[in-house]
Amino acid sequence: MIAAALALLLVPGFVLGLALGLRGWVLVGSSPALTVGAAGVLAAWYGMTGIAWTTTSTLVGLLVLCAVAVACARPWRGHASPCAIRYGLHHHVAIGAALAGTAVVGALAVQRGTQNLEGIPQYWDAMFHANAVRYIAETQDAAPSALAAVAQPANPDYYYPHTYHSLGALLFDSGVEPVQTVLNSLSACLPAVFALSLVALLRVVAPRPAMVFAGALLAGMFSAFPYDLVNFGPLLPLALAIAVLPAACGLLVRLVRSPSVGVAGALAVAAVGLLTTHPSAAVAAALLMALLLLTGRRTDRPWRDRRTLLAVVLTAAAAVVLASPGLRGLTGVAGNATEIDWPATETPGGAVGRLLLFNHETLWPQWWLALLLLLGAVAALRSPALRPFLVGAGVFLALFVLAASYDTAVSLRLTSVWWNDRWRLAALFVVPAAVLAAAGFVRLEDWVLRLLDRLPGRPPPAALVARGSVVVGLLAVLLVLLTPNGYLERNTRQVSLPYRDGPTVSSGEEAAYAELARLWDGGTVLNDPADGSPWAYALEGLPLVFKTPLTQPSSPEQFGSDRITLIEDFAPERDSAAVEDALESLDVRWVIVGEGFATDTVSRAPGLEGLDAVPGLTEVWSNDAATIYRVERGTS
Repeated sequence: MIAAALALLLVPGFVLGLALGLRGWVLVGSSPALTVGAAGVLAAWYGMTGIAWTTTSTLVGLLVLCAVAVACARPWRGHASPCAIRYGLHHHVAIGAALAGTAVVGALAVQRGTQNLEGIPQYWDAMFHANAVRYIAETQDAAPSALAAVAQPANPDYYYPHTYHSLGALLFDSGVEPVQTVLNSLSACLPAVFALSLVALLRVVAPRPAMVFAGALLAGMFSAFPYDLVNFGPLLPLALAIAVLPAACGLLVRLVRSPSVGVAGALAVAAVGLLTTHPSAAVAAALLMALLLLTGRRTDRPWRDRRTLLAVVLTAAAAVVLASPGLRGLTGVAGNATEIDWPATETPGGAVGRLLLFNHETLWPQWWLALLLLLGAVAALRSPALRPFLVGAGVFLALFVLAASYDTAVSLRLTSVWWNDRWRLAALFVVPAAVLAAAGFVRLEDWVLRLLDRLPGRPPPAALVARGSVVVGLLAVLLVLLTPNGYLERNTRQVSLPYRDGPTVSSGEEAAYAELARLWDGGTVLNDPADGSPWAYALEGLPLVFKTPLTQPSSPEQFGSDRITLIEDFAPERDSAAVEDALESLDVRWVIVGEGFATDTVSRAPGLEGLDAVPGLTEVWSNDAATIYRVERGTS
């Protein structure tokens, strides 16, 4: 299943990139970003025009995009200027080996941590992501507003970035694996996707082969990203967006250095992917892009050349046009973000130390990554190519400290785009930090080579050429041994934290969902949205009243007055006309309640307490984890 998920993320973007004229490691590394972007474009426009979101229609849409790309890019492409450094075969082999190693180790960490991809993540957001994937696959509706049926059925203005779930729906539509395996398989691809994306970025901004190799090698080692986002939330759409973010930045730099229709088209598509996967990642990407242009090489300033500036402006306009079906909903997402205020939990000094040592929410620092980061930061002080990443790391460090250590109006405002959430900012910090750590690796190589130069005797020229490759290989082996195995055990442990037997969904509750699917003979199922029962839709396709958790008190404008009546008054006011009307309106014929809850901050909904004493409610099945009731209507 991991192979299928990786092929889904790579192949469409690779084909589209070829059509746009991309070549080499820029093409390979940008493939996931282009896949995500193409899915964002097609899903948005399919949703607006009513075209069904299926494997066939998506394939047809991809072919249309490729045809348009060839028609637009080829007549004007000419000969794009090659990267400053040409690679030999041994360079390509080494980078490919580093990518393969990161992909295998990263996938292994997620596979082990998710119980061989079959475990159910117990945390809050997983219910929504799983149900959204199934809903799009079943309804074939990938419109940006379609997920209102899952999250807020009465909200006509609901919007949630839909690209992650649209891609997941294509995997789920095969019918081979359950929905949690789809989520876990996509998560297992994140280290490989991030490594590819870093390769695309570094091939443009810091193309020395050892630098690109180091980026590919280190990408899957950082606990804060992607593994902590698979754990916390889980924040899966954000994780996918961050994973492809570096490639979008690399395409921008490539555009300002060698403007062409093909590169501009690739950047526009990648930007749409960021916007429609997670807008907050698009904001972070825009911040890093601005730093690349403002603090990087002077020749990368697009306003120095009218043609380059026009290419950047037209690319931004193209991205807006491609993303236009979902732009209206983005304002609502931004408004929701400003309402979130996580409490401060750390001192400023402690927050700085934890982030720089990469032990945010973990017991032990990642010392070797921190050392490489320090060396890379020193190297960046004298390198215009690396300076934007040093500044970017400082910006995300400052934002992380604000979110983790301060509860003020200013700190809330500055971090609101990222939900005032230190987990998200720690993950974003990894993007520039990974580049700096790769630079630190190269700095170590240079030190070793200088030491070798001081040895007596001068080796033959052939040995001098091979010496750098040998040193890089030995340093890579040493790093893998010291970490050990790229922090495989540590990252496996991080991923595994929410993959347990309960409390949100236990094996007993899974058995209850399967039994209800066997008993079900029509009507909808009233459930407590916070006790894990929303998973009954993802796992069994049961028509639930609540397909996602909600925070009390809930607004009738979002969920509908009938749903609010039932969740608040079903048991205590069972004989009332209001409850009977709500049951009739929603065609409720079943009730299911489970024992566990998504977090320790929620409890049983007031309308579902004391169900054993409710008239017109018959218990038909139970175990130690869940109870199923049949509703007899017309008892009032």
